[in-house]
Amino acid sequence: QQEYECIMSSLTLYTETLSRNLDDNEAQEDTAGEIKEIEDEGVQVLAGFEKIALALLRSDSFVPIDLLDDMGWTLLMQAANCGAASFVHALVHDFDADIEKRQHNHSLGTPALARAIDAGHVDVLGDLCNAAMANAVFKYKCDDDEAADDEVHTPLTLACRGGHENIVSFLLGQGTVDVNLKLPDSEDSALHIAVCFDMEAIVKLLLQHPTTDINATNAQGYTAAFGCSNAALVDTLLSHGLDSTIEGFQGETLLDMALALGDEDVATIVCTRLEADALAAVATNQSS
Repeated sequence: QQEYECIMSSLTLYTETLSRNLDDNEAQEDTAGEIKEIEDEGVQVLAGFEKIALALLRSDSFVPIDLLDDMGWTLLMQAANCGAASFVHALVHDFDADIEKRQHNHSLGTPALARAIDAGHVDVLGDLCNAAMANAVFKYKCDDDEAADDEVHTPLTLACRGGHENIVSFLLGQGTVDVNLKLPDSEDSALHIAVCFDMEAIVKLLLQHPTTDINATNAQGYTAAFGCSNAALVDTLLSHGLDSTIEGFQGETLLDMALALGDEDVATIVCTRLEADALAAVATNQSS
């Protein structure tokens, strides 16, 4: 596993260096064969790692399947992180690997399911997602930003953060997933996270789910639209029934927030919606 990670790390560094130093696309295309060789070698190493690990497990029934390595990961977490579907399946079904095991045995440690979601491996989720894990809360840190703080997530909010539409669809299809579950402290829902990271396609997926509460508020009393600078996204939320008159804990509305942030397009859309709602209310009163 360490050799595989070393190869992939070298590949990433190699491609980043090329992007910085090459002046034309043609020169970069000339390196495609070399990059492909490195990728193929990494895949072979991973396949070998899987075969050796399974052989060792089959040779000794007393091998602790959920043993933690120096990073606090189990073998299942490693397999999930790599998206090795057959490996994950064998570990879970043949060797009873614990899918609820947490990194470092910490109560908020990252489980194998979260490793798979973060890496975008939808093919392994069926073996990793049970009723307990579907709404599990865990700490997550973005590996792409060393200065990033720990974030608290559920499987669904992490998938929303990463923009993994297929994984969001999978999770929403699980009857045990609570689409409106609020994260500790922030009390953000999956919809808040999807809007925050400007994931328009995922927002639409969430809005199509029958139990999504479009007016869910977080610890500040904000709906998902508060602070959003994407006018089209705000319009989508409003057209699906978002209440633009909801106030935050300091009495501020969605319009107040848009004006304070200088989001004129958002403010215009909100004003248009408020005017339409006012006219509709007048018409209703007159007809009654």
